[in-house]
Amino acid sequence: MSKLFEVPDYLTGDLVEYALQKGLKCKNIHVRNVVYSAGSSGGDNYCSDIIRAKVTFSKGGAVKTDVSLIIKCIQRSESRDLLIKMGVFDTEEKMFLQIIPKIENILERTISPKCYFTCLEPTKTFFMDDLGYYGYKIGDRTKKLDLEHTLAVMKHLGQFHAGSMILAEKFPDEAMKVSKPTLFPTNKDDLNDIHFSMFVKTFKTFISVTADIPKFERISWKLRKFSDTFLDIVTQTYDSSFDKLKVINHGDCWLNNIMFKYSQNKPVDVKFIDFQFSYLASPGIDINYFLNTSCQVEVLRSHRSELLKVYYKSLTEILQKKDFTPIPSYEDIKYEVFRKEFYGFMAFATLSPIMSMDSEASTDNDFSNIGSEEKQKQIFQGKIFLEQLDFCLDRYDKLGIFDL
Repeated sequence: MSKLFEVPDYLTGDLVEYALQKGLKCKNIHVRNVVYSAGSSGGDNYCSDIIRAKVTFSKGGAVKTDVSLIIKCIQRSESRDLLIKMGVFDTEEKMFLQIIPKIENILERTISPKCYFTCLEPTKTFFMDDLGYYGYKIGDRTKKLDLEHTLAVMKHLGQFHAGSMILAEKFPDEAMKVSKPTLFPTNKDDLNDIHFSMFVKTFKTFISVTADIPKFERISWKLRKFSDTFLDIVTQTYDSSFDKLKVINHGDCWLNNIMFKYSQNKPVDVKFIDFQFSYLASPGIDINYFLNTSCQVEVLRSHRSELLKVYYKSLTEILQKKDFTPIPSYEDIKYEVFRKEFYGFMAFATLSPIMSMDSEASTDNDFSNIGSEEKQKQIFQGKIFLEQLDFCLDRYDKLGIFDL
């Protein structure tokens, strides 16, 4: 166990016992032992502290049973208080307890870990199944996903989006619970220090990095005109007011929020975790975000069309099976992805370099220091990010998104 790992005082056996009683709907559960360990490392999670708990309990006096839990604790800090005000943890609670169970009923399969219980006091805490206990693993964010893993994600993302479309038709009030954006609020006055530190400062550093590379000097000059309006453009792109085709987006669909199960070293199932930024909007949000934060450059260079076709096939198979109409065309999906390309560029320029930092450099990553001069210098030194820079900048320049 890491020397820095400490179990919060409030995380007692009694609270774990109550969480299991609520989640399993049984009052006769009694916790006999809990062994805690750190559930994530530096650079893997920014919004919460992740704790793994192996719990031994009895049910009605019967033989003891073991279960492994992931406990997400949102302990108070200045940056996390801003996230709380943004409503990100309220959104996740709605997703886990109200919306995802209905989508899973529609799909007739699970798409995420079971959430046993959430509490607000003494701090916001989620008690969930530990998918690692069942053999699920997260990929290596410093290497990003190869074609096989990317195809698996696009297939399951299509299923999730299809299930959400059916949910929105059958239970419109449920879908409207996540109609308010959290990551980029449409009201500019609600933008806060996190937005400016993580996005604006990092984007300005991105411009400087490209300016220092002779072949990107022309593009860097184009980017400079966005330096003061970058958040405005991103917020406009994120706004769903004019989205005709809507799904419930995961909202933070990147490698660390995706878990794979394997058979003979091949990914055979995918589960999504962390739904703080889920949002009813164009599917182009999730698709662009995922492709630009999580996939190897060769996958992006050579297989984009294949990936979109796999997504579309998966989406339409569910919609047809459930007699949903009207089913969007493949051209509709391509158009939605195109409409949200600037959002993909935002993810590439400001988030991907942070997400792909090597483990040692990212150990102390936090919302509170991401805008510091020292951290900004570190962000753009990653090998994986620099490998993608050529391809992505050239592609976006040809698309014309820098000519807005």
